Amino acid sequence: MKLHNQKSPRPGFTLLELLVVMAIIAVLVSLSAAVMLKILGKGPEVQRRSDLSQLQADIAQFKTKFGVDYLPSRFVLRSDITTYNMNDTLEKESKLFLQRMFATDRLGLNTNPDGSTSPFFLAWAGYDASGNPNNFQPTILTGDQCLVFFLGGITYGSPANCQGFSSQSKNPTAQGGDRIGPFYSFEANRLAPGANGFYSYKDPYGMPYAYFSSYKSVNGYNRYYNLYQTSDCGNLYGQFPTSGGIVWPYYPTAGSGAKPDKYHNPKSFQIISAGKDNTFGCGTVNSSPCSPGNGSGAVEDDMSNFYDSALGAK
Repeated sequence: MKLHNQKSPRPGFTLLELLVVMAIIAVLVSLSAAVMLKILGKGPEVQRRSDLSQLQADIAQFKTKFGVDYLPSRFVLRSDITTYNMNDTLEKESKLFLQRMFATDRLGLNTNPDGSTSPFFLAWAGYDASGNPNNFQPTILTGDQCLVFFLGGITYGSPANCQGFSSQSKNPTAQGGDRIGPFYSFEANRLAPGANGFYSYKDPYGMPYAYFSSYKSVNGYNRYYNLYQTSDCGNLYGQFPTSGGIVWPYYPTAGSGAKPDKYHNPKSFQIISAGKDNTFGCGTVNSSPCSPGNGSGAVEDDMSNFYDSALGAK
């Protein structure tokens, strides 16, 4: 006997219905993939903006912690604080800056476990390729290296590990113990060693960030040019591949009403990223500093802490 209220089984999907569903899924997948690729494409840009913002904030934290007015963009390190040449402007200012940082009139000798003594900066010798402390020569840190050295502190190990400074006032290079910093979390795979063994920090595209200090004075950029005849980031031209020439700090465009000898962030600092093309657009080997907003070639994707858009944007 057939029950009239019994439901008949529903037939399965037809071939046409399956094809329609598959087509809809394919469209959704393609749209999702396009969105993901767009997001991933902007990843380095997001990272770069984040880097610039964080570096700027951490420089402020560094200055507050050590009671200094600026973070240098050219600096001399010696293995013994007593051997700085006080007749040389850069060496004299480097020594005074260290004394200010570590709140001491004279940074003394360290006592080693065997009872011998070693100069204050003996730990810098770890950067010497020979590994022999006696071979450590006075070393000039350029702006890009100053950014890592002061915000990261002493760097040891492989891969490189920024460990801040020791809280020991007479031996801030010591390992272990209480630390001051690091102020910025430098990623090891983005630290690039220079010829002198000290590190620069690469932007997400692979070129180190350029850093210039105004030394808290109007037009204080290129403070030591008369001594060295190059910019504070001259090594980015000779040591890292860039067709843009020597990297200089930026000044306002001629039509802005500002005097051409006044730089952007006149009493602060400039941090500049070369961008996706890995080429700094500011300056060439034989030219003076340039201005942003000119829409020219290599400079157009450069980014900085002082300009809201790309430096080449018109």
